[in-house]
Amino acid sequence: MKTLFAGAGLCALMLCLPAQAETLADLGRATLAPAQERPLDDLLGPLDAAALPPLSVPGISLDPGAPPEAADWGDFDLDLAQSSATPVDSPPAPAPAANANDSGITPADPPADWIWFDMQDSRIALPPGWKTMEEKDGARAVFVGDASVPRGQLISVALDDVSGTTIDGLLDDLEDEGGSLQARGDITLGDEVLDWADVTMDMGGIPAQMRVYMTRSLLGEDAEPINMAFGAVGGADPVDPAIRDTVLASLRLGKVHQAEPAAPPTMATGTGAEQVKTLFGTLVTVTLPAGWSGIATHESGDYSAPGGALRVRFLYGDPATKELAGLAPGASAIPTWQGNAPAQEYGLNGTELTVWDNCPEPGMPLVMLLSGPAGFQNGLEYREILTRLQITMPKAAAPCGAPPPQTSEPQQQAAAPGAPVATPQPPAPPAPDPAAAAWGEDVFETDASGYTLYRNARHGVSISYPGTYFQADPPPANGDGRSFRSVDGQASFYVFAQYDALDLGLDGMRAEDRASLAPLYYDQPEQGAYQMAGARDGKTVIRRVIRDLDGLTRTFEISYPPERESEFSAVVAHMAGSFGPPPDLTPQTMAVPQPPQTAAVPQPPAQAPRPITQPPAATPPRPASPGVGMTDAPVGALYTPQRGSAERSAIMDAARVPIVPAIGQHVIFVVDVLNSDGHWAYLQATPVNADGTPLNWLRTNYASDWAADAMSDVVMVLLRRDGAGWQAIDWIVGPTDVAWLEWVPRYMLPVRLFQP
Repeated sequence: MKTLFAGAGLCALMLCLPAQAETLADLGRATLAPAQERPLDDLLGPLDAAALPPLSVPGISLDPGAPPEAADWGDFDLDLAQSSATPVDSPPAPAPAANANDSGITPADPPADWIWFDMQDSRIALPPGWKTMEEKDGARAVFVGDASVPRGQLISVALDDVSGTTIDGLLDDLEDEGGSLQARGDITLGDEVLDWADVTMDMGGIPAQMRVYMTRSLLGEDAEPINMAFGAVGGADPVDPAIRDTVLASLRLGKVHQAEPAAPPTMATGTGAEQVKTLFGTLVTVTLPAGWSGIATHESGDYSAPGGALRVRFLYGDPATKELAGLAPGASAIPTWQGNAPAQEYGLNGTELTVWDNCPEPGMPLVMLLSGPAGFQNGLEYREILTRLQITMPKAAAPCGAPPPQTSEPQQQAAAPGAPVATPQPPAPPAPDPAAAAWGEDVFETDASGYTLYRNARHGVSISYPGTYFQADPPPANGDGRSFRSVDGQASFYVFAQYDALDLGLDGMRAEDRASLAPLYYDQPEQGAYQMAGARDGKTVIRRVIRDLDGLTRTFEISYPPERESEFSAVVAHMAGSFGPPPDLTPQTMAVPQPPQTAAVPQPPAQAPRPITQPPAATPPRPASPGVGMTDAPVGALYTPQRGSAERSAIMDAARVPIVPAIGQHVIFVVDVLNSDGHWAYLQATPVNADGTPLNWLRTNYASDWAADAMSDVVMVLLRRDGAGWQAIDWIVGPTDVAWLEWVPRYMLPVRLFQP
């Protein structure tokens, strides 16, 4: 809806009162569109304030020399019955219904002489004696004071969503116009909640202050909030709180807009379900947590959490271009990967701005803005939105600013009359699932009771769960396990297995898990296992861990709303009891090799010496089978290159060659293990940001695996030095087992190269 608030922000709410208005005619002309302009000077003449008696309260009056009936005030919607040749004082303040700074306001009828204003099927009462400065469909602003300065008080109301559907969007616009937030909060009005904020601003040398209110409910045909502003300009006193509270108490909301109904839960009723929204055709698919609301158009989508604590906006085309134009010159971006598409991320004040590298159409960029309070990136809803975001770029998409891509296919010529038409060929079959190809297919077996037995193909971890309520996510690339989500979006669980790569032991892992739960309800250790319960991110969490003697560790964790404990108690007990297999605590026995009765001394071969291996032209690919290209790999005395040495720097630089593009951003390494004999080197490290701060894996190419707890934060790199310098021979990001165990036979290397 385009209303008098179409400019958004403080200037729009205050009607942009002109700083140079010298007469009431100037002020009136400023509120009219050019096509409506009228010769008000001819009708009224200039307003001579010196000829008027002093006012105890600033008011508005007409020129005493002009009779009311001589002026056509229809365009201003001024009530002539309330106009006079003498100043109109502000009306006495009625008794307030409640103080807006307290816990709430009780709806109440206004005094009989107050004027009702309708906003579709909602309505609100405004005080008499205030002059209507502008009125459009669903919006009105009234003013009392000296318009020639201007100095006075203003009240505006509007059914409008031009700044979004939450007060955060309005405050963003206010700050863009130079406004300064002084305070904010919320109050109740009957069953409705109003968000409010106090803002100050300098408008062309005229000080202004205001309090704005916004309904959390969306109303009317277009699902918009009601905005209310009580402002003072030119140093005038704020609007009397009694008048303000009486206006608020008179608000009568119409029918609240109902979002499209969510699918009913299969297992039990809850407090809401997640919503899947598709924007700009099929370009963006975003999954919103339960309780979120918002609105979408052909070039924008704006959604927020209840109360506006977290907000996500998508902009496409012109709105995205305008947003990017506001970036500071030289602003630095972090390469990232969001929604399965490459992008650049800018960290702004309280906002993350992501712009995708490719434009779906020439000159039509796609932008996402995530904003919230300090630390919002650590919240569960933030992670869920990013990990489940899907960007589907069309085939014609090209880097923004680049010319449209030229197809490599020859242009089809029109077929000659009677010529045969080629039969369209079916598309190539999709590539096989890499996890399935490497480890085989996971098994899902459903019994007559509706429970499903899941068995992991790689490690054999298994669990029985209600298959009608939980649905499995796609498998991770490493095939270590699966995550599952409930059909109503309120519960989730995962199971996986990995080797204890950091050698924490069962006690070390248990200590880390205890620290992740607050409060901790119970902690029950067992032989080769433990189970604990607690709270995290507002959910009840049950976690069970089983560790074999060889370090293979199986983990099951489920989270659900605490208010549904009675529903989940028996289900979780069954799932935890079925989780397995149980720990294998049998020591591995190996036969002790015996020396031969006669040990012949090996003699050197008679043939010519083995030629020296030549350096590769580029980083060699990973060998397809053990020992390809190298039948022996003797390793000398091991040492750790010193910090600051040229050798250590060269090893780190070589390790970054595969790791940086894999992660998607520049990193440095916090070294856990670094062994070298001058020819071979092994690096085990934790990648961090260039400034030493921890890496946010949700902003990397591994965001989905990290969110599913299907990886570690470790990298392992095997390097070799030859005539071309240090080269990465093999590497892995986020291993969940002792990955280097496979490198020992593959490259014929001793175990001691990899050990701390």
